[in-house]
Amino acid sequence: MKTIFITFKNLIYTAMKRTLFFSLLCIGQIISICVVIAAVGVFELWMAEKDFVTDENGSVFWVSLENKEVQLSECKKIMTELKEWLGEDFREISINGYVENNGEYEWVHGYMPGSNEYVDNDSNDGFTYNQLQSDEKVILIPLSIYGYDVKDEKYYDYAGIKYKIVGRCNYNSPLIPIYAMPDEVKVQTVQLRVLGIMSKQRVNEIISKIHKYFGTDVYIDNEKGIDLIKLQSKNTIYYGMIMIIVILMLNSVVCYYYLFGLRKNWMIVSRINGCSVLNILKICLMEIFIEVAGCAFIGIGIFNKIIYPIMLMSNSFYREIYGVKEYVIAISAFMIISVIMIGASIISTNTKSIVELKKN
Repeated sequence: MKTIFITFKNLIYTAMKRTLFFSLLCIGQIISICVVIAAVGVFELWMAEKDFVTDENGSVFWVSLENKEVQLSECKKIMTELKEWLGEDFREISINGYVENNGEYEWVHGYMPGSNEYVDNDSNDGFTYNQLQSDEKVILIPLSIYGYDVKDEKYYDYAGIKYKIVGRCNYNSPLIPIYAMPDEVKVQTVQLRVLGIMSKQRVNEIISKIHKYFGTDVYIDNEKGIDLIKLQSKNTIYYGMIMIIVILMLNSVVCYYYLFGLRKNWMIVSRINGCSVLNILKICLMEIFIEVAGCAFIGIGIFNKIIYPIMLMSNSFYREIYGVKEYVIAISAFMIISVIMIGASIISTNTKSIVELKKN
């Protein structure tokens, strides 16, 4: 108990009497832990991307509903929820379906892009982004459909609804914004395109979500997803993290060596009054541990609230990298290495005899 009391007394004394020095020391360590955690994520992402080949257009999830009766009215709700759930990762959804008319199938394609995907066409030949996000009755059609030449038509009737022709498409059937399609369309296939590279965990999350909605099998073009990092690669990352911590902590080692050098008089008085070298060393190490731990947790908070959201904006894959385990490993490594390095630097001072301390 007495050791703990002396430790906190020393910390408070340093903070009050050497405020600027103590503040700079803490700021340096907070920046160090932020740099360590960010560097681990950047390095892991670089290794992941290096070993992963993906379509530049993203990954595509296919759903076949040929053996199910799924009306478009139900699909619209599902697709809206999927779009909101995926957020910035959502690229587009396209569907294929039909309406039965007098025993014949009138096929149609539907399309809904994400905000990062669609750019309005300046030529007035095609959909605008606003049209694709609304129920405005517009349509793209092939030059010839069902044996009927529609080249000069301005409007087209589909399932009893009059649509304005705003352009042509390369499909064999008309293309309509999903929200503008008739609710009675029977959906046959759904194609969901998701941006970026993904881990196996993310792939499985999306597949589970789609399966929950449609209750059918889901196919993906990148079936295996990405293995976050193999064991040997993980070890490389951890070695790199240790090297970064060692380099960043050199400044703190010098600062603490200087700080404890200023306490030689306290050490001499403590030794004369019967305090052993081991107890003095214990007090110093506890002081280092408390200060480093405090800075590390503040650094974690700053990283999580400020730096991490910025990193997510640059690449959403960072959410697959950072978890509780990564934070625990980073903060543990930082604290252990810091205490060892700084502790080793002050042992030489603490183990000197009283006469040597007086001379110095």
